[in-house]
Amino acid sequence: MIDHKEMESSTQDLILRTLPENLQEAGSWLIATAKASEEERLKGRQHRYERRNGSTQRGGSDMKVESEEIIKKRINKAEKAGIPIAIARLIMELWSHKMRQHAEKLVLQKAVEEQYLKENLLKWVYVLETDEKKSEDDWDWFIENQDDAIIELVWNRFNMKEHFHEVNNHRMWIQRSYDRLKDFFPNLSSEIIERHDLSKFAFSQAIGYTLKWVHDIYHEMWRTAKDLHLHNEPHHPQAWSNLYTPEEKRRKLDLWLRDVCDFRKGCPYGVDITNLDLEPEDLAEPFLLESFIDMVACEWERKKGQRLDITTWELVNIEDKFLNRYSKKQHQIISSLIKKIVASGNQV
Repeated sequence: MIDHKEMESSTQDLILRTLPENLQEAGSWLIATAKASEEERLKGRQHRYERRNGSTQRGGSDMKVESEEIIKKRINKAEKAGIPIAIARLIMELWSHKMRQHAEKLVLQKAVEEQYLKENLLKWVYVLETDEKKSEDDWDWFIENQDDAIIELVWNRFNMKEHFHEVNNHRMWIQRSYDRLKDFFPNLSSEIIERHDLSKFAFSQAIGYTLKWVHDIYHEMWRTAKDLHLHNEPHHPQAWSNLYTPEEKRRKLDLWLRDVCDFRKGCPYGVDITNLDLEPEDLAEPFLLESFIDMVACEWERKKGQRLDITTWELVNIEDKFLNRYSKKQHQIISSLIKKIVASGNQV
């Protein structure tokens, strides 16, 4: 079994294979700098925890002597984080736009081959992507004949395959939840359900989500990926926040609704963007219903034992506090919908 030092060495060799000569030196330091920055982050987090809990020395000093055990634990955790952070920085900071696009297509094709994703859904993966404008001095280089190295780095060493597995698994529970409840949602397009969370397969989100949920690393790339998802996917209330003007909300909806196949009353998914009131923080109806399905699926998957024989009442029995993410008006709409489903007597 390969040890950690050998893994670092072989990973660094793979990194250098994907970089042009002028970036070789920067690539050779990626793992070392990743470990050092992660150790500093963990040390700062420990000091903030001690201050909050009053465990620093009298007078608020941060000079409390740490035990060897704490220091060793922090170093070990930073060592473990070195490779994934280095690969993430390679992809998002060192690779050119052209190189990153090539790698992304390779990885998505691997996901199709491994049945994490269907080929006909690839067009929806890029729904939040805008054309990236490169600066005039950006050399858009590309390294040929290193596809195997790219797959080994991203799919295996970085373990993006685990992130794809988790997204695919969640999407399965979304579909199951919709199949159980779709009779109550005539205005919710099955295509919206089919598209749920597909943007998490794009590098713009997959890098950060893999750092956090696969490697348990709270990196800035994770926060950026999370914000991109929450503030642009219309099944999240944050995308409808008054942080954004109606014009900004409309632009985001226009982007998300490109290439829609399901038109209702002449509008994509029945959402009349032109006449939609975007002043309040209310989600358009189809996305409010998708958001509810998301809550149902998360609880079924994570809290309710994934039981396929679960009753409809158990399925929609969600604590009222979780509906506080919605406006008062939409909180009431979902509460009434839950009561309607329960009152239907459908326990199958």
